[in-house]
Amino acid sequence: NVTLTIRASTGGPIFMVLRIPLQSSVSVPIRIPLTQTSAANNWTVQLGGAVTDVNVFMQAVKNL
Repeated sequence: NVTLTIRASTGGPIFMVLRIPLQSSVSVPIRIPLTQTSAANNWTVQLGGAVTDVNVFMQAVKNL
């Protein structure tokens, strides 16, 4: 398994932890709106273990 840790900023508090089986695809619905902890933070995904290829897709809407 591969562990993905999703954070609302680099080194920030953990938002979600996903454990994904190797060589598989996973779709995780997230409630809307998903709000950032503070302005200008970046979402971060950290991988656990020696993983060489993981693709993460996230769609966002900027509030004006």
